[in-house]
Amino acid sequence: MVPTFEKFLYPFLLSLKEGELTINQMREKITAYFSLSEEDLQVRTKSGRLTQVNDRIGWARQYFRRAM
Repeated sequence: MVPTFEKFLYPFLLSLKEGELTINQMREKITAYFSLSEEDLQVRTKSGRLTQVNDRIGWARQYFRRAM
């Protein structure tokens, strides 16, 4: 099961300590942090446009951009 958006904030911030990362690198780090399965990575948002993981990473990124 993909964690809630709020739970993505901490591992997102931890990953930023390593320097600039591409979205793919960030997804790999967060996937490892939560031990997400391939099935988890395929779960889509209600709209079906994005996977839940990509959507939640995007929201975490947006929140940190606004905080800066």
